[in-house]
Amino acid sequence: MTNSYFYFPSSLKRFFSGFLLLEIVIRTILLAQAWSDIPHGALDITKMYTVGALFDTIVFIFLFSPFVLWKTFQQYPGKASRIFGQTLFFTLAIALFFKAFSEVLFWDEFQARFNFIAIDYLIYTHEVSQNVRESYNLPLLLSLIGFCGIGTPYLFYRLQKNEIAEISHQKISSRLLFFVLYLGTGFLGIKICEQTPPLFPSPMAQEISQNGLYTMAKAAIENGLEYERFYLTTKDLGASLPENLLAPTAPHQKRKPLNVILVLMESMSASFMHTFGNTENITPNLDRLFKESISFSNMYATGTRTVRGIEAVILSSPPLPGQSIVKRPNNENLQGLGWEFKNQGYVTQFIYGGYSYFDNMKHFFGENGFEIIDRSHFNSHEITFENAWGLCDEDLFDKVIHQATEAYEKKSPFMMIALTTSNHRPYTYPEGKIDLLPKISHRSGGVKYSDYAVGQLIEKAKSKEWFKDTIFVFVADHTAGTVGKIEIDPTKYHIPAILYCPHHFKPQVIKQAVSQIDLPTTLLSLIGIKSQGKYLGRDALHAKIERAFISNNQKVGYVEGDKVAILKPAKSQTTYHLDGKPLDQKDVNPLLKKSVSFYETASKWKELYKKSNVNQPPK
Repeated sequence: MTNSYFYFPSSLKRFFSGFLLLEIVIRTILLAQAWSDIPHGALDITKMYTVGALFDTIVFIFLFSPFVLWKTFQQYPGKASRIFGQTLFFTLAIALFFKAFSEVLFWDEFQARFNFIAIDYLIYTHEVSQNVRESYNLPLLLSLIGFCGIGTPYLFYRLQKNEIAEISHQKISSRLLFFVLYLGTGFLGIKICEQTPPLFPSPMAQEISQNGLYTMAKAAIENGLEYERFYLTTKDLGASLPENLLAPTAPHQKRKPLNVILVLMESMSASFMHTFGNTENITPNLDRLFKESISFSNMYATGTRTVRGIEAVILSSPPLPGQSIVKRPNNENLQGLGWEFKNQGYVTQFIYGGYSYFDNMKHFFGENGFEIIDRSHFNSHEITFENAWGLCDEDLFDKVIHQATEAYEKKSPFMMIALTTSNHRPYTYPEGKIDLLPKISHRSGGVKYSDYAVGQLIEKAKSKEWFKDTIFVFVADHTAGTVGKIEIDPTKYHIPAILYCPHHFKPQVIKQAVSQIDLPTTLLSLIGIKSQGKYLGRDALHAKIERAFISNNQKVGYVEGDKVAILKPAKSQTTYHLDGKPLDQKDVNPLLKKSVSFYETASKWKELYKKSNVNQPPK
């Protein structure tokens, strides 16, 4: 072989073929799982695999760049070099097979490629690893992964034997040139992908066509986007921010302080309730409370994660692109429910059956007016059942009753937020409580047990002296799934919201469309507290609102009637009706101005919520 500048490691071709084959298998499995929700004509499928091959190639280039760099400077390989190469390749192969299994399992739960959630899962390894152990047959999965990778050292050895002569006849300059062109191709591919608009009308098809490692890297890089730089502003639309978006709450009437127990329910979609058409009879208690309370039949969650629900319910803030305020830096002393109630003399507590460091909840609640009561504060006799995410909902609610009684005995009104976990994979809970078996019944069992625990909470609370002067708020943090057949489907964000206080308020159903961000302002007004700050939410019992806010990673949406506006990076946007049909042009600009005004205002959250209207805790 003569020296040449046309150097290409022969083993790289085989590695590339194997990598593409693995990604094709993954894409085929995901395609089969999503078959009923995506267009599956021959052209659509061909396009998915073709676009997918581009994403796979980009990922392969960067994933194998250390190998190519090693080849660039490798001389005649000795034994130590061969062992190093075999170990490196075996580790990479095992990691790729592990990623393949993980993508399939991740899709099963979230109907998406790796995203922010996957990044969080890499950070919170204790909860995630325990959840995986409890949800899946881990020994079997690891055995399959090990079996898939067991032959790779021998394969690497055979490929390297054929490549020894090839390397010895190539100048270092030839190999360096190849490495530069190799990386350059990868960066060019990224540029093409980022400047190409979505090629699929179905968001699921768009997800399938991508590569999980690519989407996860993109999510990590774009985590904190500067709103005015990347999203439409009122200036872009030739308008200005309206002055009446922010407003304080006005109490309905002065009354003696009412206690509050706000239950933020994990993944409790409205679609699980008989009230909204479900026929499984898995929410009898919530259905009963819905009829006996001030209830909202058209409330919508702001996002797809618990931290989005917390952000909305505590701060009355629409969802910002990227990460929730709960997880952003400098989120201390923000005007919200914590300080509002604390400055009225209330005992304010966040009660959680897991460890509150997860998702930065300990810092957020602790720095915004709440005392933290989490897994570390439960005594052994208070624990009857727990799994990866925390204690069962009954144990959580028993703690809530104990803390409420303790505050009452000290003659202090109380405001407590309880975050449930039982309606979360692995869907395990104490046996003998409901007629569905844990894990076997999956989501239905998790929902029914969570509902059962709500019933127990109310029955036990009725025996307490503080019950008649306590308002119970039951609201979902988010729904169980948000992927639909349009870009972002608002109907997938529909959640129940119930305000139960039979001694003070007559039952009524609020039918207008409202957002999670309207709950805190409505609650303050209902209880009779004049807010000390200004909020983007409104009193849903008196204001005519008929709008909602939704989000999905980098996309944020505004819904008004049957019209939807989606704001996206690169100052792009999409507008459509709920049925997916495009809006008339005359409706586009008015809708965009409203949506942009809200999100541009919310993007200034540090300035808005940390002004002089923020009250520090009493000395």
